[in-house]
Amino acid sequence: MIALAIMVNVTKKNFVQKSQDCISHLPSAAYAAIDLEMTGISIPSAQGRPSKEHTPAERYALNKAVPERYSIIQAGVALFHENPAYREWMDQPEGERLAEDSPVEFHVRKYNFYLFSPPSHNDAHTREVVLNPGTVQFLTSHNMDYNKWLKEGVPFVPVDRAQEILS
Repeated sequence: MIALAIMVNVTKKNFVQKSQDCISHLPSAAYAAIDLEMTGISIPSAQGRPSKEHTPAERYALNKAVPERYSIIQAGVALFHENPAYREWMDQPEGERLAEDSPVEFHVRKYNFYLFSPPSHNDAHTREVVLNPGTVQFLTSHNMDYNKWLKEGVPFVPVDRAQEILS
């Protein structure tokens, strides 16, 4: 086994506590990974999804519209901490190491932030939620909890809207 994981679901009820926990463990992490789940991952078009043959500039041009059309519904942060027991096991002479005694290499803390952009008092600032059926089916098959997203998601606004609110 390479990693032992702990999953933490973050909602508006526990956001402050779990965010502080994540921030406190970040400096000691050997690695950090970030992942977003959105309500869609591609724009229906005649062009289709970019292929590996596209240059980065071409891929960007083809994918730029995706985050402008779809909503972020989850942000995942995984913090990987090396297990000292694994290092000690690896330091043993090869003939003395038994594979079945191998401890996990990493302890992983996975934070799953449910995010929901609430409606604005000004309709010009309310972003519609567009759902791609294929993405919804994929997320549902991977245990996406839409009730938790809608009822308990951490409210957020885009940076430009936040700057407007603060000024």
